Amino acid sequence: MTRYLLPVVFLCLLACEPGGPAVLSMAEPEAFAGILYPEGNPTTAAGLALGRRLFYDPVLSADSTISCATCHLPERAFTDGQAVSTGINGRTGRRNAPGLTNVGYLHQTLFWDGRADDLETQALHPVADPAEMGGSWPRLVQRLRRHPDYWPRFQRAFGLTTPAELTPDHVGMALAQFQRSLISGSAKYDQVQAGLAVFTEQEELGHAIFFDRADDSDPGPFANLPTGECAHCHTPPHFTNQRFFNNGLDEAQTPDPQPA
Repeated sequence: MTRYLLPVVFLCLLACEPGGPAVLSMAEPEAFAGILYPEGNPTTAAGLALGRRLFYDPVLSADSTISCATCHLPERAFTDGQAVSTGINGRTGRRNAPGLTNVGYLHQTLFWDGRADDLETQALHPVADPAEMGGSWPRLVQRLRRHPDYWPRFQRAFGLTTPAELTPDHVGMALAQFQRSLISGSAKYDQVQAGLAVFTEQEELGHAIFFDRADDSDPGPFANLPTGECAHCHTPPHFTNQRFFNNGLDEAQTPDPQPA
């Protein structure tokens, strides 16, 4: 069954410094802890619009064939649904594309191997990866500096005055602003928690297994249910504990035991 999930973005105007970009804040679901917005990259109308445009534009890849959205599809919770993602020139990557829905709430390391500390840093990696977008940051920055549409957008978003001031960091900042706007808080689970919907019988049983609600002393529907042990790692509301575990699916060499 295809899971269809679209983020709902609400923008609230908080402040606008004279001559500067308007600072925006997302209206977040009450059940979620607040997104931690970095002081050096507040979300603005101009920055978010720029980040969205970059996200869907293949201009960031070496041959302008691959965009961020190629592997992060809205209808698949911003994944591509593939076991391993395919990049430029049909090259196969090492892992699949992580979902980006509610990624702004993840305050620890990003990527499946945790190599990025924040969204600003994360956004820089795929562009230069030869198996993903295959680009060169020096060449890409020169392309954006000369671009008749993007250069004015970067000026408005970050207050730049000359093209020489544009760096890869500004691209990462714009993409990070857009990714923090990918908020979804109205899935069936969220609606049930808010008292706006009820689970079907099968969904209720799945919920009971997921959260280990088996009760063999009760002759009701929760009797003799298997123990799922799911929620220990997939903790609500985002169903992750942001930690890394060996799931036993891939072989990994272990050091030889030390001699006695």
